[in-house]
Formats: sequence, C-alpha cells, structure tokens
Amino acid sequence: MAASETEQAVEADSPARRSSRRWRVLAFVAAAVLLIASLGLFTTSIGQALLRAFVPGFGVDVTSPAVVTDFPRDLEFDATRQPMPGITPGTVVNDGPPDDWSHMVLRNELTVVEADKPEMAETWGELLGRFSLAVLADVAPPSETVDHYTLGRIGMGWCCDIDGQTTVISTGTHAELGAGLSGLDAIILAMQEGECEKTVRIVARSAVTLIYDADQWIAYDGEHANSKMRVAIFVHPRTGQLAAFTWIVPAADRIAPGGAVMCRLPANYIMAIPLRMRSGNITGIPSPGDVAMLGLPDNLRTQPIDEPLQAAAHAQTLTPQSAEQIQAHLWNTLGWE
Repeated sequence: MAASETEQAVEADSPARRSSRRWRVLAFVAAAVLLIASLGLFTTSIGQALLRAFVPGFGVDVTSPAVVTDFPRDLEFDATRQPMPGITPGTVVNDGPPDDWSHMVLRNELTVVEADKPEMAETWGELLGRFSLAVLADVAPPSETVDHYTLGRIGMGWCCDIDGQTTVISTGTHAELGAGLSGLDAIILAMQEGECEKTVRIVARSAVTLIYDADQWIAYDGEHANSKMRVAIFVHPRTGQLAAFTWIVPAADRIAPGGAVMCRLPANYIMAIPLRMRSGNITGIPSPGDVAMLGLPDNLRTQPIDEPLQAAAHAQTLTPQSAEQIQAHLWNTLGWE
C-alpha cells in the first residue's frame, strides 16, 4: 500500500474521526430531547431511556440478587409468565461464571453487520458493542428437603468492560462502579435495560427446567417483524448436568432465518448476535423495530426441529403440556433419562 493510502486509512479510523462520529450522534440525541420534550413524548421508549439515564431513581433499578424464591420444588411445570431476575451489579462475568454461580448459560454481544447507511453500522456498532448481556444459572445440590438437583437461581444483567473485567452494571450503579460511561453510553444502557424489562419473560419452569422468551425483531428478507428468541435451560435431576438450547419463534406466517432449527449452546457461550439496522426516525436514534437480528450465529451447530415438536417449540404462549413436550424431546436428544 502506498504511503498516502496508509495515511488515509489511519486517518479514517483516527481518534479524532471516532470522536467526531460520537459528537454527531450526541447532536442527534440533543435534537431528540428537544423534539421529545416539545411533543410530550417522554412516555415513549426513547423518552423513558433519557429519563432513566439522567434522572436519579427513575424507573426500575435492577440491583437485587437474582434469586427466584418460589421456584417449584417438584418436576411439574408452571407456565405463569414472570420477569427475569437481575444479576447483582458489580458481578464479574468474563469467560465463565463467577464464584457464587455454577454456570454461565450465555453472554450476548451485539454486532451490526448490515445497515441502510454505512456510517450507521460503524457508529452504532461501536455504541452497541460497548455492552453485552449475560445469563447466569446456579444448580443447587440435593438437600434434606429435596432429593435431586434443582435449578436454584437464574439471572440476567447488562455488562461492560471495567478495568479489563466484564462487569454487570445498571443505570443506577454504573457511575459508582467506575464504568466511565458517557452520556450517550448511559442512554444506550437505559434503552437496553428498558427493553429487557418489558420483553424478557420466564414462560415455563419447573424445579429442573426454565424456558424464557426474549421479544426480538428479526429480519425476514429485509423486512423487520417482531418475533421471539426462546432459550430452554435444563438440569439433570440425578447428575446436576446443565444443558441449554436456543431457537427463533418466528412471527405469524413467517419462516425463521435458516428454517425450523435449534442450537445447543456450548458451555460459557459468548454469542455474537448479527444485527441489521434501518434508517429509523427523524431523530437519528433507532427505535427497537429498526434493529433486527439476522438469525442465529453462523458458528452454532443447528439441528432441525422435528415436525411433531414444531407446534410446541413455536407456540407463542407455552402451556405446562407444551413445555413438558419440549423437555421430553430435548432430554431424549441429550440421551437423558
């Protein structure tokens, strides 16, 4: 490469250029604040995120330990929808579970790979890539009152790098934890937290199984439609072994990218979620529907969802019976008895 070309390449990704991009986005945010205030739109997702980011005590503060105190003690399913508990901020989640948890089920990292405008992929990829979403589980051994292993705790939390450690943070704790978030970073975190609080739900659980859904926009041939990402976590009652699977529950009359397939998640899996972004609204800040998942990561080995299981696996609402059907099929896949 010629010297001038090298200099141009370095300049294109220089700190000054990156700073300029962030200032342009901040300008958009400032314009959005004025627009939202003038139109009385602080009840929208963007308005709520701004309030969460900058008004102390506004919104739900996800700081409580992730303990599901009323977990079923038997193997029968409860299909009551419930929010996912949070992970205590300050918990370090690098490439595996912290000392007081037994398993890291997954950690999602967001990667923008397609966008209507190239600068969107660059700018928002950098902003969204600052955070990841961890899901932890804790397997409890048999006790005097329960004669088998159980899924004792489950928790979810947004993370960012603090002094080289992937650390769980929240809108109420990131400053005291030393995350060093800018005002724009705080808005992104608040928007992500707000969406999770509204859209991630435990949809079926027993003493040894938990299934949760995350409402997720999916790109279907360039069109974005609201769908679900479903994750099923199982604990073998006799051995305490943990296994997890994930798949897309497509929108009505749609076929999931890649077809009717599911993936078993490797232990301590860090999932790079490929995203597509469209131009969004006049503020320049994408709404939830403007950011869509392109499908399951390419590095996951897929397996077809057998036709007899598809009705249960793709059900928009699970029942104890459909949850039992999913568990029985996947236990059989694992060779569990």
